[in-house]
Amino acid sequence: MELSGADLRNCFFEGGQNEVALGYLLVLYEQVPQQQLEAVDQTLLADAQAEGLTIEVRQLDVCDPESVATALTDADTIDVLVNNAGVVFGGPFLEVPLEKHRLTYRVNVEGTGHIIEFCTSRAHFDRLQYVSTCYVSGDYNGEFPEDDLDLGQGFLNHYESTKFEAEVLVRRAIKAGLPATIY
Repeated sequence: MELSGADLRNCFFEGGQNEVALGYLLVLYEQVPQQQLEAVDQTLLADAQAEGLTIEVRQLDVCDPESVATALTDADTIDVLVNNAGVVFGGPFLEVPLEKHRLTYRVNVEGTGHIIEFCTSRAHFDRLQYVSTCYVSGDYNGEFPEDDLDLGQGFLNHYESTKFEAEVLVRRAIKAGLPATIY
């Protein structure tokens, strides 16, 4: 993974509650050791500090555009924003309570939209790093290269369909000029 911009110093990482988050931070830190890394999760903070990283913790709710703006008040100093937020609830669709389906949609789709709005509203912004999932392929049977997205596949659960919708938003933003990478 390479980062653009020789003067990259600040990365904001939201949705960091898993090993993907820590691994991504470690890769960033190895490439740009002087940068200040920021995260929003206490577990990630402890793990990263154990690896020798300096991290500032900020809380935000990707479902609330005001929360995003408030947490990132110093947005002009953020060069890269990593969107790793996502919600998944297991079980057959009809057995998962409606409020959990709504939360999944709000975080995975609307939250991604709020992050895109934030990124596109900044005069100085290097790149959005968006963490997707292989499950956007849904029930597609066959090879599904990374450049493919909509091949008429169905989805086995709400998580897959909402991550698909979110990636559609990111790809539209890229076509409109947002510098972004999808993982």
